Amino acid sequence: MLAQPKIAVGHSYRVHRLTTGLQFTEGPAWHPGGYLLFSDVIANRMYRLFPDTGDVEVLVNDSGFIGSDASQLSKMVGSNGIVVDRARNIIFCQHGNHALAYLNVNNELKFLTCLFEGKPFNSPNDLTLKSDGSIYFTDPPYGLKDEVLNPTAFQPIAGVYRFRFGRVDLLHGDLSYPNGICFSPGERYLYVSVASGNDAGVWRFPVQEDGKIGNKTLFIETAADGLYCDSNGCLYLAAEDGIHIHDESGKSVGKIPLQERPTNIAAGPAYSSQLFITAGSSVYLAERLDH
Repeated sequence: MLAQPKIAVGHSYRVHRLTTGLQFTEGPAWHPGGYLLFSDVIANRMYRLFPDTGDVEVLVNDSGFIGSDASQLSKMVGSNGIVVDRARNIIFCQHGNHALAYLNVNNELKFLTCLFEGKPFNSPNDLTLKSDGSIYFTDPPYGLKDEVLNPTAFQPIAGVYRFRFGRVDLLHGDLSYPNGICFSPGERYLYVSVASGNDAGVWRFPVQEDGKIGNKTLFIETAADGLYCDSNGCLYLAAEDGIHIHDESGKSVGKIPLQERPTNIAAGPAYSSQLFITAGSSVYLAERLDH
């Protein structure tokens, strides 16, 4: 057992390391079948983890890259962000394939999209589902060689996109490395994080009636990787020194320290009391003690 950090809103968390020995864990998502999905972006695999037993299984080999020529790619070629829709399709970002893909309930792998305006995406990073089934996703160049844009071969910008009814819309293109993404309760706002650079922080966009987004405002100045928003509107940020927690006004209300730098966060089956966290070589479970 690891530490039991207290946070300012009065909650105490017990943090367990569920598994370790991986290369670069990302994209946690709870599956209603009773297990946690997550990616190892460097190992190019998607895993499932059974918290009750600690068992870890490879679910998808070559989860983000099935090609042979990686000369234009970084070492981050695997799958990254994952969501599970109402039909239990596992939808995920593929760095090396520059794509969104999904695994259906029959374990058939299918592609959703890999192009915008005739060019491949950079390396789709993270995604979130809107209630109407639309997929909102970020496309920074972390999966490209030297982790920089290559507009000759790929997209000239690092965009925030929407995939809906087979169509891709560019929603925003002025962030350097858009990363984590999630909606507020009621989908009034879309949050997008940036982990480094002059525009690092968490940006908030109002969501319009047609699903497009309005002008951004800097909501939280902390550089962050993955994001999670709970039913009360509290935002959980995967920051450099742990999970930072902010209320719906943006005020800092606590932190869950970790031994490794976290990359992303997902709620468990007990939404109000469990957080799964990917961090470095490991996957953690933070359980609230006073729920």
